[in-house]
Amino acid sequence: MQAARIAITAARGAAKGFSAALSIAPDIGGPFAVVKGATSGIAAGPLPHRPIDDPQQPGLALTALRVLELQAQRRHLDAVGRFMRGLLGQGKLLAEWDKLRQAGPLRTWFAIDPRLPELQALPWERLADDGGGFPALDPGSSVFRAQALPSAATPMDWPIRVLVASCAEPDVLAAQQIGADAERLEIERLFASAALRYDVEYDVLEHPSVAQIIEWCRKVRPHVLHFIGHGRGDGPPGQHALSLWRPGTAGQPGAYEDWPLVNIAVQLKGIAPRVAFLNACRTGAGWSEPAPVASLDEAFLRAGSAATVAMQGDIAGDIALEFSKACYRGLLSGGGLALDLAVQQARWQMTVARPGAIDQEPDWSLPRLTLAAAPAEVLPRPPRQPLTTLAQRFVARLPERREAHEAVRCCPPASDKLSRHLLLIVGAKLSGKSHLARWTAQASERAGSRVARIEFNPEDKVDWLEALRWIRDDRRRPVGAPPSTAPGAPLPSEHFRDFNWGLNRRQRGITAFEPTPAHGPVPDDGLALTEQSGQTEDLTRDTLASFRDALGLCAEPDGLLLVLDQLQGLDTRAMGEVLMEHLFKPVAGGAVDKLRLILVLDEKLYKDLRVPFTLMERPPRLVEVPLFSPGDFRRLARQLCHQWSPLLYTEENVVSAIDKAAFGKPTSPPWDVQAFKTVDKLCESMLEMRPDLATP
Repeated sequence: MQAARIAITAARGAAKGFSAALSIAPDIGGPFAVVKGATSGIAAGPLPHRPIDDPQQPGLALTALRVLELQAQRRHLDAVGRFMRGLLGQGKLLAEWDKLRQAGPLRTWFAIDPRLPELQALPWERLADDGGGFPALDPGSSVFRAQALPSAATPMDWPIRVLVASCAEPDVLAAQQIGADAERLEIERLFASAALRYDVEYDVLEHPSVAQIIEWCRKVRPHVLHFIGHGRGDGPPGQHALSLWRPGTAGQPGAYEDWPLVNIAVQLKGIAPRVAFLNACRTGAGWSEPAPVASLDEAFLRAGSAATVAMQGDIAGDIALEFSKACYRGLLSGGGLALDLAVQQARWQMTVARPGAIDQEPDWSLPRLTLAAAPAEVLPRPPRQPLTTLAQRFVARLPERREAHEAVRCCPPASDKLSRHLLLIVGAKLSGKSHLARWTAQASERAGSRVARIEFNPEDKVDWLEALRWIRDDRRRPVGAPPSTAPGAPLPSEHFRDFNWGLNRRQRGITAFEPTPAHGPVPDDGLALTEQSGQTEDLTRDTLASFRDALGLCAEPDGLLLVLDQLQGLDTRAMGEVLMEHLFKPVAGGAVDKLRLILVLDEKLYKDLRVPFTLMERPPRLVEVPLFSPGDFRRLARQLCHQWSPLLYTEENVVSAIDKAAFGKPTSPPWDVQAFKTVDKLCESMLEMRPDLATP
């Protein structure tokens, strides 16, 4: 798509004027060429004052600051658009720009000199043309702001992670005024549906503190932070802040916690979300005097965000909902719009939701998009995923998922003293440990790694040699079933030829033997450990060393993730002595370079083995999986309903049935993973009885 840049630059020297120039390029990546003669501006002196006819205020003249006041007062908005056009109306600039717009879809970005805060604060989205149209509403085009626009953003690390921070006061009247509950539910519905089709994760923090949002950004690194609440953007920038409602405790009333814009710029440095969607009043309101950070959205850009969507004035909750809903639908639609085109489409939707004279309606021009990267690169379309994968139906554990995924991808810095190869997933019974392990395995499989996941039988107490055979042979596979060739299928048997050959001989007491035959299968003779052979150090040491070598072959070329679950099915010596010393410890230290090992442990087994794990030279990383709190369960059950159909959770009998199933038992706590299965069955049954609730 063709691109146009309107650069507004402060005059040199002591002059207070400015100049503007139009440049064009085949696409947003450039190179841009200045259109000859397409310049305008005022060489010196203050910005122009334009008189308007106002019976209540005779002699009223428009200045940049007055424009902002009138926009807030919803008065003389037709004059606002004309005033801003008048600022650029000298020379050929607007005429050439109009020609480009008429020729077809056009991306237009305003690059406004930071030395011109009065112009930066203007609502350029309201700029009108001579025919009464508005470029910020042109279908298929876009208008946004940027300083310097690179051709590409930092590469995405999938999945796309979305965090909704719901920070409005829960009071009924206050919530209705900004539509916080309606907006949160609508976003949940959109992303619950999208998560079944695309590599997308989302979660909601209800009434978080500033510290909790910062910690979430540090741990989970959300790509999108969607803020629902209040913005304080009036007065000098030093007074600008996001306001977060914090519930009271111990009988104390709740209160608002402010997050000043200067703190945002500092506290999110290096961990800022890729996109900050600040759907709250005055989060994009600037100031007419110079300031280190002029607005709340600029604070996120200073911290490292690639894009911000913010409001330049006060906006009603219902229209803010229409804007965010239309914007996300554009991003997640079949075609998958770039962020700038999705915002432009959402502005248009605001004019439909609030019918009236467009030139007199202020709401559609309130959203402003500011970019620090090329629009198509800010939030690229996520890969499409099969509907049936567990990963897409996982509605919880975002921090834990992030920790586990980073651990197996070797993202931690090399200076970290913890192991880059061994991860422990620990939790109470039915907390969802295995669910998290399976999700991590699927995520690694999609990234191209070979995956093997072994679930031992908790009722068995197998010795260490049988445990190795379980891993080698993939005991999950039904007896007699043919081996699969898919990633995560049983490990390739050819890589265990040396292991089998040596094992057969060591078990017979042969310590020196000829090399493995070059061709043909080498089966395991299946000899069991005897009391004597099982205690032989040479047998255990050499057999485990050969087994590690075989795993190293399986890990070539793209890595191997090995998940061992239900480890209470191994006998005490197998876990605490042999495998700990000859498998877990060497793997933790990096003895098998491309192998990542996940051990899933219940709390009791971890308590028994905690000391030897801690004493390793490179102790394993630990992800703890607690049981769900009642509030978390209700929220996650709602998200699960949305996956079946966004209409389900609007039915009172469905909500009542979920509450009864989850909270109607006298036992405590009932909210474990089994309760989610109950919710799943309820949703399935309800859709069978009420097919009208199913989404097309």
